[in-house]
Amino acid sequence: MKKLNSNFVSLLIALGILVGTAYPVEAATINAADCSQAAVQAAVISAANGDTVLVPPGNCTWSGLSLSKGVHLKGAGAGATNVTLTGAGTLSTNAIASIEISGFTFNHNGGGNENRAWLVSGSWTNKPPLIHDNTINVNNSGFFRWEVNNGVIYRNVITCTLDESVIQHKHGDSQSWSTPDTLGIRDTNGNSNLYVEDNVFNNCTNQGIDMDDSSRSVVRYNVFNNSSWNSHGFATSPIGNRHFEIYNNQFNQQDKNVNQSWQIWIRGGTGVVFDNFIQDLNGQMWGNKAEVLLSVRAASGGGTQYPGGCCTTYPCVRQIGQNHDGARQFTDAIRFWNNSGGFVITSNQSWGSCGGPASEFIQSGRDYVVDVPRPNYAPYTYPHPLRAGSTGSPPASVPPGVCP
Repeated sequence: MKKLNSNFVSLLIALGILVGTAYPVEAATINAADCSQAAVQAAVISAANGDTVLVPPGNCTWSGLSLSKGVHLKGAGAGATNVTLTGAGTLSTNAIASIEISGFTFNHNGGGNENRAWLVSGSWTNKPPLIHDNTINVNNSGFFRWEVNNGVIYRNVITCTLDESVIQHKHGDSQSWSTPDTLGIRDTNGNSNLYVEDNVFNNCTNQGIDMDDSSRSVVRYNVFNNSSWNSHGFATSPIGNRHFEIYNNQFNQQDKNVNQSWQIWIRGGTGVVFDNFIQDLNGQMWGNKAEVLLSVRAASGGGTQYPGGCCTTYPCVRQIGQNHDGARQFTDAIRFWNNSGGFVITSNQSWGSCGGPASEFIQSGRDYVVDVPRPNYAPYTYPHPLRAGSTGSPPASVPPGVCP
């Protein structure tokens, strides 16, 4: 019997390896015994990356569920699987698959804005977390502390009791501020910004969204009912907001008895605000308020963490209207265009002044520009491609008669 040619044998082995890797193991579905934390944690432990853990209907309490595998934690639907969160759960992002949570009603109460229901952390290069199709009720507490600069939060209905911080995006890496921006399609794969899209925010009055240290965010196609977008600069935080995109949202004043101080408050970084309906806040019982507020807190001494306690020379480090190309900070105006609703842009420094009047640090045409689109800008793909099977749609509870 002739021996097989050694090259031919090697080829057969290689083909065998290729065939063996051509059919990946199919993702499994694992059923939690009930909705209790112990049962859900046990199901997660038995799961592998890419699996789905189904959580049945019920009313349960979790005191700190931990997720680090890239599994889809899937409830039976908002109103069916109801979970009260009494401790901080942790989502540690995974390099192989996204952590995904959907189909729950979550309730989180008490402890103030720093009492978070979920801490989201991990490497910027890991797979983005996906949070969608949940009902989230927040009462005198925070909800997400988001410490990664990616993810997609979509199609949730979020209700507060007036001044809760639902999404605090606080990456905390000062080096991130000093890398080039990822605005619009400069985020080439959709993994470099946090995307918040197609949600409804109710009564999350002054800091429903709180963009903080080194955050890169895209907030689009949401409805804000007596709810707002807020940010920090290098003053009230040690780093400050990096950049933002706010477009195709509705900012509605539904109840004039609510003490809402702004629709959008910008305190750091650069970005774009376009194609929004931003309703004016005049006529509320608490007096007229600024719908879009621009501040440089470092030059006002208000709660500053700025070196020396005060910025006295323009431009302040990482102030509004500033960008970075990886080598240097440079002036790059915030752009507003094609917005409606009768809003007014107001600039001040809040809490007085230690570095000079607001006009020295915030100037139209230099630090912000109105009715001129951002040059060479195009939005990233909507809906986000990680929304598998989603065509994108307006939130379900758009108020009747209110249109952008």
